[in-house]
Amino acid sequence: MSMTTEEKAKVYAGELRVSTAIPGVVIPMIADMVEAAYLAGATEALASQWVSVEERLPEDATQCLVFLPGSYDDNIVRLAWYDGDKFHDVQTDQRHRPSFWMPIPIPPLKGGDA
Repeated sequence: MSMTTEEKAKVYAGELRVSTAIPGVVIPMIADMVEAAYLAGATEALASQWVSVEERLPEDATQCLVFLPGSYDDNIVRLAWYDGDKFHDVQTDQRHRPSFWMPIPIPPLKGGDA
């Protein structure tokens, strides 16, 4: 079973609590700060996976996810490939003009966490 980011942060900070414990004394403030930093880092890492097409483009022949501008009611994330000039929908070969793209994340290992 996979843990949430919050659960992982608590485990990580919990291990710190044990490893920084002075006999009979635990340093909870440091562990709480580490837990908060873990969560902030995870949130930032996930949010920064999307890359603006104005910032940079993927390498040629790269499959990626693209974010198409439009209504949030639409299905606006598509699997596409970049030919060095344009993004093409993997299923329909329709050309897209995304505002953002993201490398395809590595899937979790079989039977374990990513």
